[in-house]
Amino acid sequence: MITRTKSIAAEADALSVLSAPWATALERSLHWISGWRPTTAFHLVYSESSILFESHIMDTLRGVRTGDLGDLSPTQFRRVSELQCDTVKEENAMTEELSEWQGRCQRASWWLYGH
Repeated sequence: MITRTKSIAAEADALSVLSAPWATALERSLHWISGWRPTTAFHLVYSESSILFESHIMDTLRGVRTGDLGDLSPTQFRRVSELQCDTVKEENAMTEELSEWQGRCQRASWWLYGH
């Protein structure tokens, strides 16, 4: 039942399923540790729109709109790209902060257990 519910939700809004708003803080941390980043969604958008654009190239040249990601305009791509750049900056800041925490924890454990 849960899988079916998630499947229906993914059809309606795939990014909300990928961000897993129902996940606990631990689960979100594990997503981050395992490599899931918000920018992963941008890679999915770029890949999907490229595939759809190529598959509908003849329709596009005739001016037929398909209503999917292949129809993104240059302006829309630019806006997505700007959002991706901002997201990468935020991810990098978070990664740096997490690295600092990890370094402090290592120094603290060395101090506690190294002496």
